[in-house]
Parts: sequence; structure tokens; C-alpha cells
Amino acid sequence: MIGYQYVELFCSSVGKSSNDANGAELIIPLIKNNDQIKKEWNISDDGTVIHNGDRMILNRNYKILINNLEKCSDLQNNTINFLIIILSSVKNFDQRQTIRETWALDLLQQLGNYRVMFMVGLTESNETQERLKFESLIHEDIVQINILDSFYNLTYKSIHMLYWHQNYCPNAQYLIKTDDDIYFHIPNVIKWLKTIGNVSGNHSSNHNSNNTIFCHRNISRKILRNANIKDLFLYSSFGRQNNDKQLIERSRKKFQKYIVEYKQLPGNLYPEYCSGFAYAINKLNVEKLFKASKTIPYIGIEDVFITGFCREKMNITITDIKQFRLNPIVRPIESRCIFDQSDRITSNELTDNDMKIMWTHVNTKGYYCKFSSNITQNK
Repeated sequence: MIGYQYVELFCSSVGKSSNDANGAELIIPLIKNNDQIKKEWNISDDGTVIHNGDRMILNRNYKILINNLEKCSDLQNNTINFLIIILSSVKNFDQRQTIRETWALDLLQQLGNYRVMFMVGLTESNETQERLKFESLIHEDIVQINILDSFYNLTYKSIHMLYWHQNYCPNAQYLIKTDDDIYFHIPNVIKWLKTIGNVSGNHSSNHNSNNTIFCHRNISRKILRNANIKDLFLYSSFGRQNNDKQLIERSRKKFQKYIVEYKQLPGNLYPEYCSGFAYAINKLNVEKLFKASKTIPYIGIEDVFITGFCREKMNITITDIKQFRLNPIVRPIESRCIFDQSDRITSNELTDNDMKIMWTHVNTKGYYCKFSSNITQNK
């Protein structure tokens, strides 16, 4: 498991300069003993764990292998603008192309005053790497970081996402993170952001947006220690209602990647955090979160790390918004009516083919929407 290998490297190679599996130099500060790390975690009466230390955990190497420096150079600052960074597996060429042909069309980005970038990791395939270089050359929307693509390295991608905004797109007033299987309804994004207000200098025109992350708040805060039946039931709505052995085994495999050992992280509950499929941060808070990320030990669950521990350390709140949600599921044939009659922004997870079909329906006029306004009441 790559993520845990990096964590073990940080703990065991203290005070050394070493190379990770991908050749990236990691400068690791001297740590006297593990007790120093343990003292930095604070556990509340209900078992919620937060990080209080301000020691620099490591000097991360922000080496970028493929970059597109001019992507944000022509964003207009006299009106709302935003940057969407999509965390994408390096091999997901079809998903990225589908997004480019639908809600991230170049013309729409210019008209809507937003930009879309794809954040990918390393591949061990020379063929895939050459194909990625060509993709970047044609579309100029790829950022490849020097870390191997895996679930446990998604946190590194999100840290680099904050870094990239600060260094290469600082004029973007808002940073929105999402995944490559989510459809974004851009007209509703723009409408929603206009209600929040512009961000310039050190202030937002809407005070309520100054110190918050906008997202769908995750209700599953329990730290998963082992894949036993009891814990899986807490993580699976199906598990609460069924006792099917095959279903339980599928759940076990699904949630195995979320297990965090107690020696790595004490406590019973994560701080409140956002569902990682979509969240939005204004530029003022991007800087705060990036600063916090330098002082918190690595946790290989990206939404917990960024919107939980980093957010909590910087005293940033969570604003739970109904625009970002996965449920109820949006069938492509219903999509135009649902997005038109509500302020919903995100779809549920989609295949690239379903995203193309949804795009077609969203842009097709002339049929009657039978759905009433009560669709906005579903959570």
C-alpha cells in the first residue's frame, strides 16, 4: 500500500534526505521520537481528534513533471471567476476527454470566466506517459505531479492542488475540487457564486464566505480501525439493512482502503469534514489550508486531511450546501429538468458515456418537464 509506505518512510527515516519510490527527494526534519508526534494530537471528550502542532512535518517536494503555466493568464477579474481542478487517474483519458467535450468546453470556459485543470500522478507505463504528454500538448490542461497514482496518494494531489492555485492561478477567486466522474452544471455554479460575492485583496464582498468551505458535509466521522462487521455496518447503508455475506465481503473490500491504524492517528472520530466529490474554497482560505498542510502528519484520505484536519487547524468553518450532492441520482433523461428547476450543481458518479448522454439532454429543449419544484427538497 503506497500511502502507508510513505508514512512509514517519514517516521523511520527522520533527519535524513532520501528518495521516494519515484525518485522525488524528501527532506525529513529531525524528530526525537514518536512521542513528539503523539503529543501534537488532541482528543476531545467525544473522541474527536484534531492536530495542534506547528512543527514542519516535512519539506515536501512540489516537483511538477507536466505543467501548463498560462491557463489562468486571461481570467477576467472584474466579475466572478473560478478554477476547477479535477483529480484524475493518469490512465483516465476517456473521462478527461468527455469532460472537455461537455461542461469544460474551451468556449464555455471563456464565456463563463472559469478554467478547468486535471491533476494526475505518475504512471509506470512509458506508453501511458507518452500519451499523456501528447494530451497535454493538445489541450494544455494537464498538471502531472511527481507521485505515483494511487488512492493513498490522493492527499498529495490535493495538497498540490492548493499549491498550484497559489503559484499558477492566484487570480482565481474560488478553487473548486472535484473528480473525473462528476458532471458539473456550470450555469448553476455561476449563479451560486454570484450570491457569495467577489473575492479581491484580503476580503470578500460577502463576509459570510470569508472563512468557510462550501461542500456536502460528510456524516461518517468514525475512524475505521479494522474491517470488522460492526464497523462496516456503520459505513454502509446497505449493511444496516442486510446480513448478506457476499455484500459484507464487497463492503469489506470497498472500505479496506479507509482503515487508519491507531499508531498513526489516535482518537475515535475525525473532525467534521466534507465529502470529497466536490468542495469550493475562496482564494483566501486556499492559502490557509496550504499553510496548515505543511504541519499535519500525512493521512491518506484526502477529504479528511484537507477539509477536516487542515480546515480545523485554521478555524475555517464548513457551510453545508444543497448544490453539492450525489443524491437523489440524476438520470440523464431527467437532467435538464432537474438542473433547470433546482440550483443543484453536481451529478452522482457517472460513466463517461452517461456524462455524454446527460450533456445531450441538458442542452435539448422542447419537451415538458413533469417534475415539480419539490425535487429541491431531496437530500
